[in-house]
This record gives sequence, C-alpha cells and structure tokens, in this order.
Amino acid sequence: AALFRFPVPLLLWMRFCQGFAVFGVYEAIPLWLISDKALGGLGLSEKEVGSLLSRSGLWSIIYFSFIMPSLIPKHLSPRFFSILTSCTAGVTAVLLPYASTVPLANVLHLIFACTFVSQAAVNMQFTNNATGPQDRSVITGVAVTVETIGKALSPVAMSWLFAWSLQRFGKEGHDL
Repeated sequence: AALFRFPVPLLLWMRFCQGFAVFGVYEAIPLWLISDKALGGLGLSEKEVGSLLSRSGLWSIIYFSFIMPSLIPKHLSPRFFSILTSCTAGVTAVLLPYASTVPLANVLHLIFACTFVSQAAVNMQFTNNATGPQDRSVITGVAVTVETIGKALSPVAMSWLFAWSLQRFGKEGHDL
C-alpha cells in the first residue's frame, strides 16, 4: 500500500529517470568528446578525455565537500535546491554539445556533473522523507531497484541513440 501512496510513485519515477540519465550521460559525453570535429565532436584522444573527466572529478570533490553542504539546509530548501540543480543541469546539458573548445566543454561538464549528481542526493532525501519509518526500508529498496534498472538500460540505449543520431543527422545529430 505504501508504494502507491503519493508521492512514492513520483519518487520512483524520478529515481528511474535519474539512474537512466546519469548512466546515459556517462556513456554519451565521452562518445561526443572523442567524435571527430566534422561530426560535431571535439576530436579528443582518450588521454585528453581522461584529463577532462579528471578535472571535473577534482572539482566535484570541492563542490560536494564544501559548496553543497553550505547550501543545504542552511540557505536553500531541498525542493528549491532540486529545482535549481535540475534546471542548471538541463541548461548545461543543452549547451555542452555546442562547446567548441576543451576549456568551455570542461567548465560546462563540471557544472553539469555536480548539479546532476546533486539531484541524485536530493532524490535520496526525498525518498527517505516520503514515508514513515515503518515503510522506509521497503520504499528505499524498491527505489534503489528501480534506479538500478534505469542505470542498466541506459548505456545501451544512449550509445545506440548517439550512433543512430550521427548516422541519421550527421553533425546535427549531436543536438539530440
């Protein structure tokens, strides 16, 4: 019964979408970075991709250690923080394929990665607050399972979509 009480179904959908999107991005961004410039990518080598992702990772340590903890709960409500991070992640995801230089791609990626993963943290908080202690373990278990299903489906779906979009639309396929 607790699984069908509002807002649990919405939270389960959010967790699925979050898992699907996170692992999809983990697949699609490196594919875009190594894609040839003629196809709209940056034409980076594996080493350059690794360096870009490492710089984003280092920034993530700073963000999650110092910046995010100072924002929640001191200054922003979880709901407002969720909206803010979702919108920021969405805007940077839309802008990222248009980055024509490595520094710009790196800045957009690190902003995107931090805000996107922040949303995952807030989703966990929402899940824990959605029901009383008597149902929390069941709801959390189902939420993690649903999120994992999204994570399992996403890499295959996103790599297929990426390849299809380039084959079908060429350079404009990156806009998908």
